[in-house]
Amino acid sequence: MAFCTKCGTKIVEGRKFCTGCGRPLQAPAQTPAPEKAPEQTPAPEQTSVAVPTPGVQANGRTLLKVFQIPESVRKQYAKYLTLELYTDRLIGKGGGNGDITYFFKNYMGVTWTPASLATQFAQIVFLTHENSGNYINGSNLTNIVDMNKIPFCSGMFSYEEANAYTKALYMEIKAALDNFKEQESNASTAPVVQQVSAADELLKFKQLLDMGAITQEEFDAKKKQLLGL
Repeated sequence: MAFCTKCGTKIVEGRKFCTGCGRPLQAPAQTPAPEKAPEQTPAPEQTSVAVPTPGVQANGRTLLKVFQIPESVRKQYAKYLTLELYTDRLIGKGGGNGDITYFFKNYMGVTWTPASLATQFAQIVFLTHENSGNYINGSNLTNIVDMNKIPFCSGMFSYEEANAYTKALYMEIKAALDNFKEQESNASTAPVVQQVSAADELLKFKQLLDMGAITQEEFDAKKKQLLGL
């Protein structure tokens, strides 16, 4: 309930003037509604491709490096999109034939051949007795199906880029393969240390005692030593 501030007459709702003194009545001030905050559009979720981290160990092997093969050296003959180099293998991924693993133990070694106007393909070659002399070239694409060969092509008249990339890649693969072969060789030639038990030693000294080669006192002293008495 409201009253006129001039004459005290009760204000009739809806009237613009006071019925007692005729004073104009002011409408109550309207409190502005708070501005509505603009709705925030949620940021789109970021998607990423999982790439292995070099140095991580798995199943007794260590990932050394991941190579993202540039499109400029893949052309239409690419076998893989990425190569993962481990201490004991190379894994090609993203190819039309699925992932392929090159186990170092299965090869004599690794080499590379440069591209030229005649060959067009630079290539990493894992050497076997069968493929050591058969390389991919522009006139003999049948060798491209050999999974022991990884070709790179940057174009007929721009093969220098493929050569530079392939040579650098080859050097890193060769270093890992040579290190694997060296460790494998060292493990196979390591001397076998035979463990001799205390009982075997005691039997040997008993035989020496029976032969008269040592005295009873020497045998007893050795016996205490071997048995920890």
